[in-house]
Amino acid sequence: MAKLDTTFLVFSLDKDHVYRMQSSDWGFAYSTNGEVTFYAIEDPHRKATYQMGTLNRLSAEGSIEVKPYALLPEHLRPVQCNMTDDVFINQLPYAKRKRLRMKHAMVLSYLDLVALNTFKINDEEIDNHMSEIRDGAELYLAEMKFAMI
Repeated sequence: MAKLDTTFLVFSLDKDHVYRMQSSDWGFAYSTNGEVTFYAIEDPHRKATYQMGTLNRLSAEGSIEVKPYALLPEHLRPVQCNMTDDVFINQLPYAKRKRLRMKHAMVLSYLDLVALNTFKINDEEIDNHMSEIRDGAELYLAEMKFAMI
């Protein structure tokens, strides 16, 4: 099982997260006027209050570890999805699914030609080789259609 990434680009507050600060686990209690109050997981009567700017700084330097949804029961935690799967693609309407497959085939064809150093990577060269890209995409689409049967 893949390890869940606990790095957030922006420090976020959620009542279901556990925040590990100063060797203790804390839960989010409330936020008012730019201050955030946490309660200690092992002793909910113990509180700690920080300015939001201080939390952002501590988070940026890595002094806060966020355990996403750790306070929720395991079966209620959201599942992280790192890849597009046919399960999701097949849930799209037919027209969007068809357009997605066409775009995907164009990208695959383009990448094939780039790997062969067929042209320089700039707009003019890509425009000049668009017919080759389309031809390659048609082959990919034919393979995809065959694979979907």
